[in-house]
Amino acid sequence: VLAQVGCGFSFQRGPMGQCATPSCWQGADVVLVVESGKGESIYIAHESAGVGRAVSESGSHTLLQTQTSSTKSGGLPHQDLDVISANGLGRSEPCSEKADTLEALGENITAQVRKLVRELRTQEGAALLQHAGVEEQKVARDSGLLEAVELQSQYLGYALDGLAKHPGLAKEADLAGMLHLDSERSLGPQLPTTPCSVPRGRSTTSLFSSKSTRRDLVEVEFDLDDDGHKVEAFMEFFPDGSASIQWSASELPIPVTKVMCLIHEIDLIGSLVPFIQHAACLHQFQWNDADRIVRVVSKPPIPFVAGLDAVSQRFGFDLLDSPWGGMCLVECSPNWVEGDGQQWRGVPRPAPYEARLKQVDVKTMVALGRPCGKLGELTTVFFTARGDLKVPRSMLPNWLVCNLVKLIGKFIYQHALEVEAKFDSSEHGQRLHGVSSPLYDTLDQRIARFIQGTLHEDAEVAENIGGVQTA
Repeated sequence: VLAQVGCGFSFQRGPMGQCATPSCWQGADVVLVVESGKGESIYIAHESAGVGRAVSESGSHTLLQTQTSSTKSGGLPHQDLDVISANGLGRSEPCSEKADTLEALGENITAQVRKLVRELRTQEGAALLQHAGVEEQKVARDSGLLEAVELQSQYLGYALDGLAKHPGLAKEADLAGMLHLDSERSLGPQLPTTPCSVPRGRSTTSLFSSKSTRRDLVEVEFDLDDDGHKVEAFMEFFPDGSASIQWSASELPIPVTKVMCLIHEIDLIGSLVPFIQHAACLHQFQWNDADRIVRVVSKPPIPFVAGLDAVSQRFGFDLLDSPWGGMCLVECSPNWVEGDGQQWRGVPRPAPYEARLKQVDVKTMVALGRPCGKLGELTTVFFTARGDLKVPRSMLPNWLVCNLVKLIGKFIYQHALEVEAKFDSSEHGQRLHGVSSPLYDTLDQRIARFIQGTLHEDAEVAENIGGVQTA
């Protein structure tokens, strides 16, 4: 741990749990005792929620704090160790003398949380802030970071609540329950940690729920190609004029990194999705590349409808280190509030693109892309969305709904394959590789690590299933 900040301490490994820990640290597992050369020992321990901490022998102050990610195989976390604060380490003064102020310590923690949020690992940043001290939280609050983390965590919670009821993920919940898999891995404050951790009977938030007891359902299943790739989709229409759709497609021959790029580059979405008239990013927030307000104007072949204008807030979350096992994209309508004109997070509401277009209320749209295949070269997608179409149900007969879903699904898939075939020379490829972006920079490495862990975990699950079947 100390090597992460370039300190020159001599290392002496101590017996686990057999050291005289500082009184302020009772119950922690001491994993290393470090002699500072100044006549004082430093204790490095593993605490809850993947937090590691180094304290002086007297326990008078924290010298260093880290945040680590849990491994799939359990045990002591050891992946992605990041130093979030260093107080007095590597200096010539004795370690018992506090070299930095509490304000500086808070700034160091804030910087680490910023880094996690910038890499779409907001849930890890939320957990870090949850365990931070008063001064650290004050620094985060004053900078606006705490508010941003709370907002993104709130919408991630909404998204996972709705996604957990996806038919494809519900099957996983049943399997997890049969095998009694451990799902207690923290995703931050009040978030469902796994698909099976959302109770089946629990009412979800208003972003997904409906009071109607009558159901108007349309089921669509179709092949994307001749290689066995297919889509299973379910649409439901509600009396209030809104509609929802849930679909899934398994092991599509496009890596998650490229799928992320195809979706994120909003101004290029017209090359993939039919009927798009205009698409653009209206505002980019500072916290990460996925945190943005976007507009998509489309003109689907619906009778008496001039076109649809959708303005939405986008978020992105890296859930690879959680049991959700993928990259999660969330889109929702901004909650415009009155003030100096209607605003959302300080951004004025944009004027309609054209007066004749119908304004679409995207209540929530969630996509979970999971890497699969031996090298992560495939992607399984789970998608769920609900929105106010502002189009009467009478203008959307079932045959038209089915044909539109098939047409759009096949169009997107075929054009995505065309882009993927010549990706490096395409505009998408130039953006993915040409400009350094936290959204893409570390994704390949994280996916490779995820695939390695998944292969190991799949072997354990197969062994458990064999045992259950034998019993």
